[in-house]
Amino acid sequence: MKEGFRMKKWLFTPIAMVMAAVICLCAIPVCNVSAASSVTVKLTASGSKKTVNMKKGGKRQIIAKKGSTTLSKGSVKYSSSKKSVATVSSKGMITAKGTGTAKITVKKGSKKAIITVKVTKSGDDDDDDDDDDDGKFTGIFIAAEKNDVLKVGGTKQFICKKIPGKAKVSASWDCEDTSIATVDGSGKVTGVSEGHTVLYAHYNGKTCAIGLDVKSK
Repeated sequence: MKEGFRMKKWLFTPIAMVMAAVICLCAIPVCNVSAASSVTVKLTASGSKKTVNMKKGGKRQIIAKKGSTTLSKGSVKYSSSKKSVATVSSKGMITAKGTGTAKITVKKGSKKAIITVKVTKSGDDDDDDDDDDDGKFTGIFIAAEKNDVLKVGGTKQFICKKIPGKAKVSASWDCEDTSIATVDGSGKVTGVSEGHTVLYAHYNGKTCAIGLDVKSK
C-alpha cells in the first residue's frame, strides 16, 4: 500500500509542476510587456520630419497620425531608402539591420512623413522628442475608467498611466483591427462589430497592449 502511495506521489509531482507553470504563464499581463518601442509621426502635405536613433537588431513601431486621428497600419504605405540599414514592414514595423542612416517614408494619399533612422552597433533606442525627465520612468499600463462591457455602437474610455507612480500620461492610441473597434486620441474606444482586437497605447518609447472584446447589443 505504501509503495502504491509513493508511486502516485511520484507521478503527480511533475504533473503539478507543469500545471503550475501553465498557470504562471497565463497570469502574465499583456499590458506590462513592451515588445517594441514606437515612434509617432504626423502626416502633412509638406512632409513632417523626425529622427530616431536605433541599435542594430532593434525594432520601432510607426504610429501614423492625420491630424488627431490615428491611422490604421494597413491604410498607410511605408518604404525604406536603404534596406541594408533599416527595413519597414507593411504594418509599419522598422527593423534596424546594419549601421548607417536610412530614410523611412510614411505616406497616405498626398500627405507623408519622413523618419531618418540612424543605426549604431550598440546604445539605447531614442528619438528627438523624448520627454521623460523624471529619471524613474520604467513603463506604462492601460486602465479602463469603468469596468463595463464594450458593445457594438458603444464607447469605453481608457487611460494610460506611468510606472512607477501611476500618474496619468497623454499617450497615442491605436487598435489592431479597426473593423472591430476604433480609438480616438484621448483613448475613447468605440465598438464597431462583434469580435476581438488589441488596443495599444504608446508613450515615450514604450508600448502597452490589452485585449479588447466587443459584444453584440
